[in-house]
Amino acid sequence: MKVLVIGANGFLGRNLVRRYLELGWNVDCVYNDEKKFIPKQCKTYHISDLEKIKGSYVAIFLLSAFILYNDFETLDKRLNELSLGGNTSLA
Repeated sequence: MKVLVIGANGFLGRNLVRRYLELGWNVDCVYNDEKKFIPKQCKTYHISDLEKIKGSYVAIFLLSAFILYNDFETLDKRLNELSLGGNTSLA
């Protein structure tokens, strides 16, 4: 099974990622500035690359978001589309 964690490098995100990996799940991670706490076996995406994320996820966790004031509407809309997509393909 597969999950997406947005904010995977933060305190909550890194612990959630670690737990899902322990359970044998595939974990895709979205980060903002750094990805030093994201394990190498995870597929990573920078927050600016949300459009490149494709796949089906059992769950999407939005634990953190960095949203520029001048681009809030676009990014907020994309995050909502990902979150509301549920277990459907993001392709």
